Amino acid sequence: MSDLLSPAQQSVSLENASTEELYFAIQVNLIVLSKVQIDDHLDTSKRIFTIMRPSQYKFASVQVPVIRWWYSMNRQNAIVSIQQLYYYTSTLLENPKLAEDQKNRLKKHLVNSHAGIRHLMETYSQDPATQARLKCLIDETKKYDDARRAKRRNHDDILRQQSNK
Repeated sequence: MSDLLSPAQQSVSLENASTEELYFAIQVNLIVLSKVQIDDHLDTSKRIFTIMRPSQYKFASVQVPVIRWWYSMNRQNAIVSIQQLYYYTSTLLENPKLAEDQKNRLKKHLVNSHAGIRHLMETYSQDPATQARLKCLIDETKKYDDARRAKRRNHDDILRQQSNK
């Protein structure tokens, strides 16, 4: 797992990662994705995503585009990385070795990441293709939110019934 924490880790691929490594990296990346704000840029060039927030740079109009160019960061690569993240998340959610509480935690982070996806959609409002790709990701994973809400409603109903007795 130490490779995942190393800032020098350049490999984006999670193909040969153990279930534990995959679970950790996915969780962190979903949390990072949930923190993306409008006009932020997502750096997906390493296993652990980072956010480039233009407001944190003194000369953002010059620095951010140069940094993104230098490191070959672009929206297409970011979208592909997000798609891979969602693919690996769904793969892990179907893994019988993963404990139920771990699956629930992943589902929660996945649903929370939708906020960051929506912010990216606003950031790329002039690019309908990127918006469509991002919207499809939300639509494909919305079932986890619906299932969590239904479970929460059932739990609330049981509590109400118990309190009415």
